[in-house]
Amino acid sequence: MDLITVNNLEVKKSKIQGVGVFSKNRINKGEVFNICILHELKKQDEYFLSEYHYGIYEEDTQKRFLMLGPPHYYNHSENPNTEVIIKKNNEEIYYMESKSLRQIEPNEEITIFYFEGVKF
Repeated sequence: MDLITVNNLEVKKSKIQGVGVFSKNRINKGEVFNICILHELKKQDEYFLSEYHYGIYEEDTQKRFLMLGPPHYYNHSENPNTEVIIKKNNEEIYYMESKSLRQIEPNEEITIFYFEGVKF
């Protein structure tokens, strides 16, 4: 039974660790298949949420974001099938795109390389 289904992605038990995100449909190479809003964390939030954020440097300032959506459950792989890219729109709202690095088959787990950081 699925724990959560969002935008044709399922969050369920993973063989890698805990829970992970799995594709319900085929995802083509280079396809942006998920977009989630990022909530910028304030200084007082850093310690409480230190394990559940993405960080970037923008204009020599570190910014940290809480992920609001399935990317929170992406597991690490040395050979990932997805990259995550942090962007912001014209209204200064940050969001994260999940883009496939290769074709991803139905029921395949979505993985990223944790230590590479994110593109901005």
